[in-house]
Amino acid sequence: MFTDELSASSQRQTRTRHDDQRIHEVVPELCKRLYEQRFDRELYWDQGDTLALNRVLATNKNWTVSDVENMVKSYYASDGITLQQVFEWLPKLMKYQYGPLDAQGTPKAELARIYAEVAKRNAEISADVDRRQAEARANDKEAQLQRAIARVQQDLRSRGLEVFKPAGPTNCHLIAMSRSSTRKAQALRIVVRPYGVAPTNDTRYYQALVPDDVKRNPLNSLGSMLPPDQDPDVVTYQPLLEI
Repeated sequence: MFTDELSASSQRQTRTRHDDQRIHEVVPELCKRLYEQRFDRELYWDQGDTLALNRVLATNKNWTVSDVENMVKSYYASDGITLQQVFEWLPKLMKYQYGPLDAQGTPKAELARIYAEVAKRNAEISADVDRRQAEARANDKEAQLQRAIARVQQDLRSRGLEVFKPAGPTNCHLIAMSRSSTRKAQALRIVVRPYGVAPTNDTRYYQALVPDDVKRNPLNSLGSMLPPDQDPDVVTYQPLLEI
């Protein structure tokens, strides 16, 4: 806001003699007050300070009383200033037109803007990382489910059942039917529960519980030699399949 005011002042008419008198009244008292607040010492305004102020005003005829006041306030709010007499720093008053400076001479408002942009960018990056991780977890979960469905299909076919994926929206993953034409056809609706997903109490479906992936011994590639109730690679069903 101060920058906008100062920029607008360049388009206004030059100060009047009354404005200059007002500045010479305001600035010394303002410097004394801010100096004491900053350094807990008393500032003595002397003739050298008045001459320095005259020179600054003579070379910046468009500055208003408010412009000069704001720049003086910005000087005393800046980092790294020392116990200097006013005439020592007043020729550099224009440096403070954009507000207080940090110890390196950068406007604090500009630093605040930069920090805000960095914080915003870091937040965007963090959100993007979180989104990608969530997508990866979702993809992994979907891939795990599809692998589990394929294992259940294979298991059901090994039991002599015909297996289909249901058409249209449904809550089950597979439908299994007996291949025998002499038996009453019965459609078994199967919900697949991958490893780590607990079964529910829903009795509308058979729930196929798929164990974790097992790396078989290459010498036993045709299957496990363990009894079904002890084989960690066997799909189990709740309730038990009646086929």
